[in-house]
Amino acid sequence: MTETLQVVPHELDELRQELLQSLTQLAAKHGWSWKGKPRTTSLAKLLTSNLCERRVDYLLRNPEHENTKFDPIYREKSQYAVRFIIDHLKSRLLQEGINARVATEVKDDFGTYDVTILQAEPILILRDGEAKVRLEVKASLGLPLEQVDRYLWNPSLLILVRVITGHVMLLRPQELGEFVEFSLRTTLEKACRLNEEKCFAVPGNYCSNCPDEGCPFYEQKRFYTHRLVKMTDSDFGIDMTSFLTHLPYAARRTADLVIEELRRPSEGLA
Repeated sequence: MTETLQVVPHELDELRQELLQSLTQLAAKHGWSWKGKPRTTSLAKLLTSNLCERRVDYLLRNPEHENTKFDPIYREKSQYAVRFIIDHLKSRLLQEGINARVATEVKDDFGTYDVTILQAEPILILRDGEAKVRLEVKASLGLPLEQVDRYLWNPSLLILVRVITGHVMLLRPQELGEFVEFSLRTTLEKACRLNEEKCFAVPGNYCSNCPDEGCPFYEQKRFYTHRLVKMTDSDFGIDMTSFLTHLPYAARRTADLVIEELRRPSEGLA
C-alpha cells in the first residue's frame, strides 16, 4: 500500500506564493496584464490546459485569435443555472437565520468562481476572517478537470455542481493535500521552464490546430472562419430535458451542503 504524504498547510501557502511570483514574472515578460495587473488567472489556465510548452511559449508571445464560436445556449444555460441555484440558496440562508453574503464571478490569483458565499457574522474564520464556500456550476456535460485542478489551489471549500447529470459534490482541498501539493509544484516547475526559456516541445494530435508555423512539428491546418459549434436536434432535446429535470435537485442539494458547512465548527474548515 502506498503511504499517504502528509502536507503541512504552510508548505502549500509557500508553493502558492512561489507559483504566483513565477506567473507574475511571466506576465511582466510577455506583457500579459489588464488594467495594470498581471493576468495570472489566464496564465495559470494556459499552463494547465496545454501539454506542449513550446505552444504555450508561442501563445504567450503571440496571443491566439479564436475563430470558433459556440452556440449562446451553452452560456445561457450556465447563467440560468447559477440564478436558479442562488435564488433557492438565498431563501434557505434567510430561513436558517444565517447572515451571509453571496457574490458571483469572484476572482483570485488562479481562477474565477461562479459563486462565493462569505459569512458575515463571526461563526467561522477562514484566512481573512470570513468563511468562504465556492460554487462552480456546470450546466452541460463538459467538465474541464484542469479547471477543477486550479480551483483546488485555493484552500477554501469547493462545491462542484454538474446539473445535467444531477451530481453535486463537496471538495475539501485540505483533504487532498498530496494532490494539491503535486499539482502546484508541477505547474511551478513548468512556469520556471518557460521563464528560463527551457520549454519542452511535445508533439501530439493537437499539432493540427497549433499556430506556431516555425515549429518542426507544425502541421498544415484547416481554417474555419467563424465556425459555429452547436448541438443536433436530438441532442438538444435530451440535453434540455436532463437539465430541467435535475436542476431542482441540484439547487436543493447545493443549499443543503452550504448550510451544513456554514454551521460546521471552525476547525472543520481550518
